[in-house]
Amino acid sequence: MASVSIEVKVFVPMHLALVMVNSVMPEVVTMKGRRSEADLQTVEDGLVARLFSQDLVAARAAANTLIRLLETSYRTLEVAGCVG
Repeated sequence: MASVSIEVKVFVPMHLALVMVNSVMPEVVTMKGRRSEADLQTVEDGLVARLFSQDLVAARAAANTLIRLLETSYRTLEVAGCVG
């Protein structure tokens, strides 16, 4: 099977991007060594998530996990009153 690479950019203010990356990074680190690997970085206008997987099934699972983690982080910031 062919390997899969996915890159997603999330546009949020830098202070939110830093919190989101720091809150999700412990989970991202545990993805390494399985069939998928992920990397998160802050950029000037948000954050960039990169996924590398051995196959499409692993890529889908890793993407779902990463998206849910980022969404949970963002919604937690909303509830805490940090967004808006």
